[in-house]
This record gives sequence, structure tokens and C-alpha cells, in this order.
Amino acid sequence: MSWPVDDATRQCGTLSGRWATSRRSQVSAGHHRRLKATNRCRQTGSVAIETVLIVPALLLFVILTIALARWATAYADLQSGALAGARAAALAADSTEGAQLAERISRQQMVSGGPNCQTLTVTTSTAALDQDPGQLGEVSVSLVCLLPLGDLTLPGLPGQVTIEAAADCPIDPFVPR
Repeated sequence: MSWPVDDATRQCGTLSGRWATSRRSQVSAGHHRRLKATNRCRQTGSVAIETVLIVPALLLFVILTIALARWATAYADLQSGALAGARAAALAADSTEGAQLAERISRQQMVSGGPNCQTLTVTTSTAALDQDPGQLGEVSVSLVCLLPLGDLTLPGLPGQVTIEAAADCPIDPFVPR
């Protein structure tokens, strides 16, 4: 006994499985056949819907990962520049030379492979270099960088981020100044 084929079956393909070969009554088999064909038709286009939902989420994840990586590398470079400036200042003869040396070395460190800062502010504290020999003290250098993120177009992501790093270095109390 063959069952009549309806329009939904023609559009969605042939029926297979137990409903196509069932010996049940014509009403029950026809009802199940239509349900199965209707469900099959409803699944067409589901890949497009999944793509529309998943691709923006993946793009958001990629853009946030890039922003976080930029922030992390900029912070590491700033920390390295502050430490290099503090070491250079600790070896200076007086506070004026130490401040100039710390700023020059910190800026050189940031230019040679550092982040692309819009502005870089170098602040030094070198007053300990003016003390008498034999006295303990330390030199401090802090860097503030304004990191641009405007090329990563994402709603809610700021156009620029301020990153700060600081380093201290002890001065040698036995070096004559």
C-alpha cells in the first residue's frame, strides 16, 4: 500500500524511515508523514541563523583579545622603560643629571619597540642623589602612556586608555657623588 505524496513532501524531499513503510491507518501515517516533512522544512536556513548569531560573537571576542593584548604589551614595555630609567638615574652623579638621564633612557626604551603612545609623561624623583655619601636612598621613575585603541571599532571600547608604570631603584651609598 502506498501513501499519497503531498506538497510538503515534494518540497522537502522523500520520506524515509518507519512512517514511509508503516502499515498503520492512512490517517495516522499521513499525519506523521506531514509532521516529519514539516519539521524537515523548518530546519532549512538554520545554518544562516546560526551564522548570524555566532559570527558577531566571534568578532567581538577577537577584537577584545586584540585590545587586551595591546594593553598587556604596552604595560610590560612601560614597566621595562621605567626600570631602565630608574637604573640609569641611580648611577648619576647628582639629581639634575639623574632626572635628565632617566627621562632620556625611558623615552629611548619606549621608542625602540615600545607601544605607540599618543603622549608619554616621565616623572622622576631623584632627590636622594643629593645626599651625602653613605646615606641610603632610592630613585623613582614613573611613566604614563596614553594608548590609542580607536582603530579597533567596537561600541563601548574607549578610544584611548591611560596606562601607568613605575619603578624604584636603590642608590649605592658608597659611590662618591
